[in-house]
Amino acid sequence: MKRSNQKLLIILLVLIFILGCRDPLVVGDFIVDSEFYHQRGYLIGNSRVKFKIELAQNFSQNIRYQWTTNGGQFLSQDGNEAVYYSPQTPGDYNINVVISDKLGNQSTYNFPFSVKGAYPERVVLKEITTKSVESGVKIEWSKYLENDFYAYKIFRSRNTYIDDKPQVIAEIDSQGQHSYIDYEVDPSQVYTYQIMVINRYGYFSLSNEKVLKTWQAGVKEIETRNLLSDILTDPIRPKVYVSDLSNNKLLVLDSNKEKITKEIKLSISPKKIFLSKDNNFLFLISSKSKNLLQVNLNNYTKKSYFFNNQIKDITISDNYIYLNTEGAYNLTKFNILTGKVEGKFKLRRREELVNGEDIKVIGDEYLVVDEIFGDVLLYELNDFDQPIKNLAIDSIQSIVGLKVNDNYYLYNINEYLDYVKEFVLKANLDLKLKNTFITQAYPKDFYIDEIEKLLFIISDNKTISIFSTEDYNLKYNIKFKNYLHHIAVDNKKKKIYLITSSIKSTENNIVVVNY
Repeated sequence: MKRSNQKLLIILLVLIFILGCRDPLVVGDFIVDSEFYHQRGYLIGNSRVKFKIELAQNFSQNIRYQWTTNGGQFLSQDGNEAVYYSPQTPGDYNINVVISDKLGNQSTYNFPFSVKGAYPERVVLKEITTKSVESGVKIEWSKYLENDFYAYKIFRSRNTYIDDKPQVIAEIDSQGQHSYIDYEVDPSQVYTYQIMVINRYGYFSLSNEKVLKTWQAGVKEIETRNLLSDILTDPIRPKVYVSDLSNNKLLVLDSNKEKITKEIKLSISPKKIFLSKDNNFLFLISSKSKNLLQVNLNNYTKKSYFFNNQIKDITISDNYIYLNTEGAYNLTKFNILTGKVEGKFKLRRREELVNGEDIKVIGDEYLVVDEIFGDVLLYELNDFDQPIKNLAIDSIQSIVGLKVNDNYYLYNINEYLDYVKEFVLKANLDLKLKNTFITQAYPKDFYIDEIEKLLFIISDNKTISIFSTEDYNLKYNIKFKNYLHHIAVDNKKKKIYLITSSIKSTENNIVVVNY
């Protein structure tokens, strides 16, 4: 009996030793159910992750698990398993699990981890364009290609940058949409736009910014983005003709629809357009070309006339075209109706040939010739041998002559002077300065409305100045956001047609203005 008691005592001592030396709450494994975490070594913010903790040994007694964290939140806790939602803010965080049993044993497991933001790739704000206030501002951006898309937001500020109080003008939940039209815009207002991409993790990225100024009320832009060199209106048809220098085309704009309805392919690069006095033909010339191109406005048929020397400029009277050409015979008289040359002449001043740059018929009596680096000379149309007068006016960029009673009124601009001058040429050839229309910058082109007695001047400060030719007062200025190059006016419809450009002077559009 004594011996059996000794054996029992030994067994109890061994059990006490074994149990006393073993910690039953040692963690064997902490499982992170996230393939992304195992690949990258961190968690994505605003992401759902499942955790599981396993002890080194399993026991039948009840084990209690208490999960805590210093960031994010637990969506559920079920014993040794928990579903966790990571914080949005990137940083270093910890999850602590306190493990205890009924015997009072307790241990703590700490899982440190990092959170990084899953910021979406930013889209590129490609273009913002407006053709008129009524048609709104079209916004276009690149497509977002990732599969974590949640929404686009479009920001707008009434400023030259996105300020601290931008307006969210649209929220779009369609990933495939990459354009939007903002109709809620005011005339002559500067806006800046920006696109935000939000992904399903709650992170966002911002695109580049783009600035735009809307057109004035009553203004419409017709986009071509080509190099346009000249424009004129048809006085008897609802048409406007524009020379497209970059594509060798004549563009026909329907003034009722305010759309380009026809494009005529040409054999030359048209620099200037001229309208015959009977309004039946257009004549076009190009730089350093020997061809004169005729377009019939009734059926748009074309005919080309070849000359032996380069054509520098032309001017049209009732029945004739006068061509300023290179060579000894520097003036050619061409009959429009017969399509034949009726004479070649030597424009001379004393014994020397005149090296003319621009020419202009005044009425059916005179020819004005602007010498290169020389004077502005006046010839009679029936005698080109010698000039009858040195007009002694500024070099011509553009000149218009109007006959009033027996006098001619000459309007002239020079690209280096900030005014348009009005001269009166009397029957006795006495020339007097009558008025100077002062502009705020160098004039580029002008148009005279003989019916309404108005002078329209476009200047290189993006302004149209409109003067009265009766009292010479400035009626008003119209300021534009783009540069102005050429002007034509339809005084019946009260519309101004402009060739404009923004930054690149080779990318022109047509702007229509109601006045």
